[in-house]
Amino acid sequence: MKLAPAPVRIGTLFSAVLASILISSRIQLNAQATVQATSHTTAKASTADVTLPAQLSYGFDQGRVYHYKVDAIFSGQIPKLSEPGSDAHIKAELYYSATVLKRDAKGTSVAFAVEGENLSFLTKDPGPNEKLSPDDELPFPLPLAQVQGYLNVTALLRPDGSIAEITGGNNDPVKIDVGVDLRKLFVLMLPVILPNHSVKPGQTWTFDEGFLGKKPGHTTYIGKMVGVREDADRVVFDLSQTAKSTVSDNLDKDGNSTQEPKLQVGTITGDVSAEGSMSLGVQKRSPSGAEAAKQGYYSGRLLSGKMTLSVTLKRTMPDPDHPEKTVVDPITVRGRMFVQLQPGPPRSVEAVSVGSSGAKSK
Repeated sequence: MKLAPAPVRIGTLFSAVLASILISSRIQLNAQATVQATSHTTAKASTADVTLPAQLSYGFDQGRVYHYKVDAIFSGQIPKLSEPGSDAHIKAELYYSATVLKRDAKGTSVAFAVEGENLSFLTKDPGPNEKLSPDDELPFPLPLAQVQGYLNVTALLRPDGSIAEITGGNNDPVKIDVGVDLRKLFVLMLPVILPNHSVKPGQTWTFDEGFLGKKPGHTTYIGKMVGVREDADRVVFDLSQTAKSTVSDNLDKDGNSTQEPKLQVGTITGDVSAEGSMSLGVQKRSPSGAEAAKQGYYSGRLLSGKMTLSVTLKRTMPDPDHPEKTVVDPITVRGRMFVQLQPGPPRSVEAVSVGSSGAKSK
């Protein structure tokens, strides 16, 4: 059974996988995005329980630690991981903690840390049901410390989910300037920038930051409130977003992005599309939020989210053996990503104190 090409250094593998993930999910594009609404049906809560239209925000309680799990399946022609004409298939799991450090007028400071990770090569795409047999999967262990070195960051977040500033982490592995920032993978927990006004089911709004990076005037997003429903002691707002954009960049002889005309020897071009949805949960009986809810203001957190990604890029570079010719390499990635709020850390780290400053897990 052949699951992967020739052995790859762990650092190279990690860089290639995360670059592929983020080229899929956070590309900053050079043409304006076009978006269309996702078809989705959700049972609506009665207006006796919810004041509509509603103004939404992300809320994090100071001193709390929230836990999330990210599951992802990627298939396609992935540089350094697939052989020409043969797709690579990768399964990735990341366990995140989000420790709320403080809240003030500038925003909420949250420390995002990777608590656990699993990476595997697959013999095939598992399909919509995500089912695999043990023979279809080959685990590829990565040192947790290495992953944490890239992804552990502290971010100052605004109530709408946008990032005011970010410190820590490492973006070095990505050398193609398509808006990829490895450090910002945590935005999966805040995938939709919420509107600064009230909306009701069926209404849409635009924003300029999200999975495809940030470049106002060139990359555009549209969010939509799909519906409202009740779930146990929560009110759940179901939201969606979609985007389609175009990539165009110049490369130097090493395949890295460059703005210097004299260094430009190649190009990377193509299209990226993304379509996703999320459920924002708001506690119905939160003492601090009860009065605000009466006025139509709701503050909550992601309960679950999903996104499908499609990347079709073409990298054109000089042939090293025949300088007068060029080599065209396809980069195609099909991805499915799922994010889920967790009751606590993964089992392997349950014995480790998370949030040593006294933060409580939730």
